[in-house]
Amino acid sequence: MIVAKFGGTSLGAAKRIKRCAQIVRRLAEKEKVVVVASAIAGVTDAILQAAYDALHSCADITPLIDLHHRVAKQMCVDFSPLERIIARLQLLLRCVEILRVLPAAVLDEMLSVGERLSVRVVAAALRQHNLPAEPLDAPDAGFLTDDNHTAAKPLPQAIPRLAKSLKWGGTIKVVTGFIGRTREGRITTIGRNGSDLTAAIVAAALNAKELRIFTDTPGVLSADPRLVADATPVRCLSYEEAAELARFGATVLHPQTIIPLIQQKIPVRVASSAQPDDPGTLVLPEAKGTRPV
Repeated sequence: MIVAKFGGTSLGAAKRIKRCAQIVRRLAEKEKVVVVASAIAGVTDAILQAAYDALHSCADITPLIDLHHRVAKQMCVDFSPLERIIARLQLLLRCVEILRVLPAAVLDEMLSVGERLSVRVVAAALRQHNLPAEPLDAPDAGFLTDDNHTAAKPLPQAIPRLAKSLKWGGTIKVVTGFIGRTREGRITTIGRNGSDLTAAIVAAALNAKELRIFTDTPGVLSADPRLVADATPVRCLSYEEAAELARFGATVLHPQTIIPLIQQKIPVRVASSAQPDDPGTLVLPEAKGTRPV
């Protein structure tokens, strides 16, 4: 079993989503696959801004709607499942405009919309590539968290529940990153860029052969490419090294990604969705070598 996680930039346009579908198709030729998807790039920020706009004046999510309309049209995807999710967001925003309050639990439900939209588009793209696929909201799959809204912590009980929900049945599940639910059923989010952590917990639940995180960079780089023009990929890291780099601010991996993988020693490969044949960076319990190449 391979767990393949795609970040928002990798899903940032119709052609990129199609490219991700091609990557999954290649993986599925050899392995069982579960996909974890982030929101399309910029969507979570747009929802957050709309929520605060609604609190102080009025919200306009027309650009967000237009983005998903455009992607759906370019991919020949039925927009109606997305429309229902967007309608719920519009209702919540209208309630905030009227009451001038924004409870954290309501904000979490709003922020969940980006991932819920994206998994439906990605699943449709996989079906267009002749792969049996269905979207699955992680809260419905048993991704339990505490009730610390906007920064919830996954609970240990999430592992067996996910293992049961995601047991291979011949269909590729496309699971929302970033979101979970409390024991009482309220939607939660696990912190920005939390989809990596979702993917790691899914990989642990399934005792996956490998977790592959597809981003817009060819792995973990030796320096920030915005500051150093000749930054190069580090081909191999240990769990400890990867965790330390994340804590020091490296943005390729969520700081807590490694923790769920330790017991089963599941390797992580960080690779570019634009260059899927590039080996990227392999993160192992013990690194074989860390020199950039």
